[in-house]
Amino acid sequence: ATHAALAAKHAALVATHAALVATHKALQLVVAKGVEMDLKELQAAHALLQTNYALLQTNYDALQTKHDALQSKHDTLAQHKGSLQAQMMGVNQENLDLHHKMDVLNKELGQLGVGKAEAERERDASN
Repeated sequence: ATHAALAAKHAALVATHAALVATHKALQLVVAKGVEMDLKELQAAHALLQTNYALLQTNYDALQTKHDALQSKHDTLAQHKGSLQAQMMGVNQENLDLHHKMDVLNKELGQLGVGKAEAERERDASN
């Protein structure tokens, strides 16, 4: 009876061992698949990050190009503005000079008018 009991316990231990070995193999597969999935997910995320980084770099380069073009236009416009301001100062000076000449001419015309009126009075008085 003891031998039979020991044989039954041995058979139970062998069965338990076999179940433990099968469970261990199953867990190893789960862990391996989990690691594989995590690795695949990490690789996919990394690839997505690289794609997004390349896109951001392209957008940054495009913005830098636009910025440089706008800066160039700004510099050109600033030079043009300075040139126009200098021209405007010249036009304003010419305008002042013309007004001064007009004032001088108006005074001369006024004096000629006074002289003409006096000459006409003298002529009329002598007649």
